[in-house]
Order: sequence, then C-alpha cells, then structure tokens
Amino acid sequence: SYGAQYPYNKVYESEAGHIQEFDDTPGYERLHTYHRAGTYHEVDPMGTQTNYIVGDNFVITERNGFISIGGECNLTVDGNVNIFCRTDANIEVSQNATVRVGNNLDIGVANDVNMAVGGNFLLKVAGDFKVDANNITAKAQTDFDVQAVGALGIKGNTTNIEAEGEANYLSGGSTKM
Repeated sequence: SYGAQYPYNKVYESEAGHIQEFDDTPGYERLHTYHRAGTYHEVDPMGTQTNYIVGDNFVITERNGFISIGGECNLTVDGNVNIFCRTDANIEVSQNATVRVGNNLDIGVANDVNMAVGGNFLLKVAGDFKVDANNITAKAQTDFDVQAVGALGIKGNTTNIEAEGEANYLSGGSTKM
C-alpha cells in the first residue's frame, strides 16, 4: 500500500525519532504514526488499520464497549488467556460450536448445572466413567436400557427395581439373587 510521491507525502519526525506521516498520493492515501521503539499505527488506502505494538497494550473503557466484525475473527495467543466477568456472562452461537482441549478440562460450578438437549445426547468415554453423588435419579419417558459388554453389577445396601408395567428379567447365564 506504500507508494508515496512528492509533493503529496507529508512527514514530520521529532528529535527523538517519532514519525507522523500523511500521504495524499492518489491511490496510495495513508496515515502512519511511528514510535521510535517500533510501535506503529497505520491506515492504508482501503481503510485497513494496522496496530503493531512492541510493548504491552491496554484498552480501558469507562462505560460500555461494543465490537462488531463483519467477517471472520481469529484470536491467537502464545501464552495464557484469562477471562474474568464480575457479573453474568452469556455466550450465544447461532450455528454449531466446537470446543477442543489438548489435555485436561476442569469445570467447577458453585451451585447447579442445568443442561437441555433438543436432540440426542451422546457421551463417549475411552476410559472409566465414574459418577460420585449423594443420590442418582434417572427417568426415561419410554425405554431405559443398560447394557454392558462385560459384567454389569448393581450393588447397594438396599436395591429396588420397580416396574409399573411388566418387568422382564432375561439371563443368558447363571443368576444369583
């Protein structure tokens, strides 16, 4: 986007080496501010803005802030990312969402978790699946099937299996009761 021509390009350089440039060259109009440390801000002829920051960057907004991007947005961070919200946080996705984690995922919730699924819910676990709870209640509107390739154990101080309709027990091997 650089194509400055005399007399359209106006450059001011301070004693410390800071530069402000206003380029009015037809087809190459551009604004450029350069700090001697290497940080710069540039707007090219198409209105594309580039902010290159050598040091840290802080954006402080005293009131509301809004970011709207008409195309795609990509965020890449070489270090850690921390997001802190003092009140509620809402994430809404109009189409699909994918979350991939390279190692472990820990989720901590101080109170309840409610999840609603409009279609099927599939959970695949390569290792063990463990549930640690005071009470577990499972309710199915139609059928409730439990299958195990190996042994299926149901153990408790008191074990109740109730059916309002017909109860069938099928055994392909020995039965202990």
